[in-house]
Amino acid sequence: MRVVIMGASKIASELAHDLEMEGHEIIVIDLDEGGFRRLRDAFKGQKIVGSGTDMEIYKKINFSSEDAFIAATNSDNINLTTAKLIQTTFNCKRIGKVIRDPFRARAFKQTEKGIGCPILDTAIHIKETVIDK
Repeated sequence: MRVVIMGASKIASELAHDLEMEGHEIIVIDLDEGGFRRLRDAFKGQKIVGSGTDMEIYKKINFSSEDAFIAATNSDNINLTTAKLIQTTFNCKRIGKVIRDPFRARAFKQTEKGIGCPILDTAIHIKETVIDK
């Protein structure tokens, strides 16, 4: 499967590596070429310098409803807005969003799939593996 990741954050870099190791084709879009330094040296995917909010980029790479999209910038608002644009513009069903604000993430997790929150997910994991053990 082809996976387009918006943002070259630390989370995006780890996800890109893991998905590429599973055999997926990865495209990472980031505003800052320097952000790609977070990708591992072995990364074979495509790197695009540009705004992940620019729908022309997705048209140029022939993004389709069969592709997956992960919004993993450091901005919750950009992640949420662009994910919605991708969903409606390309009828994309495979969408993941990184939401850093745990209060916002809780609200979205109640109604949507594919939400990741580093703070909330870590707190839940520690509680389940240490306290509730």
